[in-house]
Amino acid sequence: MMVEAGCWNGGSSAKFSLMCRLLGYRLRIYDSFQGVEPRDAAVASEEYEYDFSGEYAASDATLRRNLERFGAAEVCSIHPGWFETTLARAPVPDVVRAVFIDCDGAKGTREVLLGVIPSLARDGVIFSQDFHIPSVRELLQDARTWERFGRGVPRIERLGRHLAAVRLWEYAEHRVLRDRRRVRERRMGERRGADRRVAARRA
Repeated sequence: MMVEAGCWNGGSSAKFSLMCRLLGYRLRIYDSFQGVEPRDAAVASEEYEYDFSGEYAASDATLRRNLERFGAAEVCSIHPGWFETTLARAPVPDVVRAVFIDCDGAKGTREVLLGVIPSLARDGVIFSQDFHIPSVRELLQDARTWERFGRGVPRIERLGRHLAAVRLWEYAEHRVLRDRRRVRERRMGERRGADRRVAARRA
């Protein structure tokens, strides 16, 4: 499955849907359909950023028309509403392979992460189209953002002025190997303890 968070009029959605059809994926599209939400007053750095509030508003009907005309509407599901009432409420109910975030703000990005990271595949990738925005960049590079998910700061690869890829698989791999090592150590300890008990009984 792929998640797109912020779709405007569906130009990117149509392209993603064609890719998903080829791969046998579903595409879940999230958008308020009311434009960019007001800036987060709690994020100090946003005071000096351009205010996108209300921009990039398009109706879900426009999105549906563009999916029908240019994309693969049959693989898509549309989830209207602010991210705080959709993605931030509960994890996406399926394994997520790719995420594309284009919401022009740190608050929305944080809410998307709440919904997708618990469902992200081990080798899943999160793309941010907003990495040129200082508050978004700070959020993604801040260790506290990832601590709540039990992860370290992921590897972030800048792919252009606006676009960056966030890859968490290295940390997932490390965690799996660490857990396996702990299981082996515990089992070895249990075997040694059993051997000592047998030896003590024979003595």
